[in-house]
Amino acid sequence: MELTTDILRTWFNRFNKEYFDGALSDAVSFEVSNSKHQLGQFCCTKRKSWLLKRPRPVDCVIKVSRYFEICEREIQSTLLHEMIHYYIISNGLTDTSPHGKIFRWHMNRLNQQYGWNITIRQNITEWKVSSDNLKSSYLVMAVELNDGKCVLSVVNPKYKDKIDKDAKRCEAVKSIRWFTSTDNYFIKYNKVRTFKGLFVDRKTFEEKCKDTKNEE
Repeated sequence: MELTTDILRTWFNRFNKEYFDGALSDAVSFEVSNSKHQLGQFCCTKRKSWLLKRPRPVDCVIKVSRYFEICEREIQSTLLHEMIHYYIISNGLTDTSPHGKIFRWHMNRLNQQYGWNITIRQNITEWKVSSDNLKSSYLVMAVELNDGKCVLSVVNPKYKDKIDKDAKRCEAVKSIRWFTSTDNYFIKYNKVRTFKGLFVDRKTFEEKCKDTKNEE
């Protein structure tokens, strides 16, 4: 499905009425992001109030990522997760932790009474990336260190020459290979602009380096 802020707003209004007795202010905005690291996020600024003894939340935003290809129900569960955070901070409640006793009470209430599957955290590494976010090719730098460790990086092409020079100046580097790849293994790598990367085991390193188009 194509996720939009209008859809999130419609779901929010419905869930607010059904599960929170309309207690949540509609003075909240929504963003559809392409975050690779978290499916949902609630953000706000706390501002001191002369009328209230506690700070009031302003500039409240609920963000939901469309980076992964997941079902509507999963997206709704994510929205409800962020709405619980919104409820807690809007009512000036102090929880034992970001996902403490108050959060878990509301999470369990919605899961048990209404059949939702809201969780504390999600294992996004197992999710399929949305076809809209698949990229055709990646510029990869494969580095073998003198101690035998292997590093892979997905590089921003604009910074290839600089990174190549920095890598060649590094005494710990044994060899460097550049190649382009269409392997979706690299889709969750951030494009680097400096000489850095992720350590991988030797087997993975060799597999990703074979059958590729070498770069000069």
